[in-house]
Amino acid sequence: MKKHVLLLLTITIVSGITIISQAQSVKDSWYGIGVAEVPNETNNYLGELVLNEKNGKVTGVFSYYFRDSLFSNKIEGRFDKVTNRLLLNKQNIMFHRSYDTKTGVDCPMYAEMTLRNSRVETVLKGALYADNEHQFTCPVINFNFKRVKDVAPPVIKKESYTILPKKNKEATVILPRKPSVVTSVKTDTAVVTKKAPVILDTKQLQYSNRQKVYTKELDIESSNIRIELYDNGQIDFDSVSLYLNDKLVLGSTMLKHSATSISIILSDSVAYNELSMFADNLGLIPPNTAALILYDGKIRHEIMMMSDLNRSATIKLRKKKKP
Repeated sequence: MKKHVLLLLTITIVSGITIISQAQSVKDSWYGIGVAEVPNETNNYLGELVLNEKNGKVTGVFSYYFRDSLFSNKIEGRFDKVTNRLLLNKQNIMFHRSYDTKTGVDCPMYAEMTLRNSRVETVLKGALYADNEHQFTCPVINFNFKRVKDVAPPVIKKESYTILPKKNKEATVILPRKPSVVTSVKTDTAVVTKKAPVILDTKQLQYSNRQKVYTKELDIESSNIRIELYDNGQIDFDSVSLYLNDKLVLGSTMLKHSATSISIILSDSVAYNELSMFADNLGLIPPNTAALILYDGKIRHEIMMMSDLNRSATIKLRKKKKP
């Protein structure tokens, strides 16, 4: 009897050790969301880890979706099965306040995570952190990864519809949503009313929500003026856009010591024209500062502009009345 109990206990312990040893592996696909450790931060990172592990050495790919772009980094690191700690070598991650992923700033960051097993789920929890040179400009990004196979797929509900009978055996199919732009397709049996997709300009919405700070008023003689933009100090990867009367006239442009030049035509139908500098990001040294040179014929005006993520520097341009 004692031998049977001892044998059963041994099998149970060995089975438990086998299950634990199998669970202590990061070789899999992981899905999670990263949040920068900054107050009131809303820019998240949607990430996926595809990891291979052999004898503690980890290789794979870290892909993350930020704003409107997808990035993929090849990664290497180590996994300690005793402590369940995963360490990943340095990789470049898009700065959390970049508004344009094409001209955004990269942060060199390491990763440290811990593998946690439970009956409900298996997670990799930890953070990305910058190296010593960027620790004050690139905040920690906290991540909570789950195994892809443990993440429930989204539930897609079928939309209900109502069919109204009509004469000559035709019918009208009414979709449940109110269309903004309506198109009708007529078939032999029915007329189907559909809604066209609504495309929102997120950058225009951000611009509209920021306060305009009026820095200067100028009397302008010419309707056609030329604008030059410079970075007035150290190059810290500031990126800005220009709006004339709330319309984009210069897309995201990184400020440099060399001039970015643009010619614009002022409107004669308004009392004054407004020229606003929109900050796409804050660069490495906030806020965004630029030297704006305005050429009105042979007259040269030099204005210092300063914008951040809440305010846009704006100048008023008033047309001189001809005698």
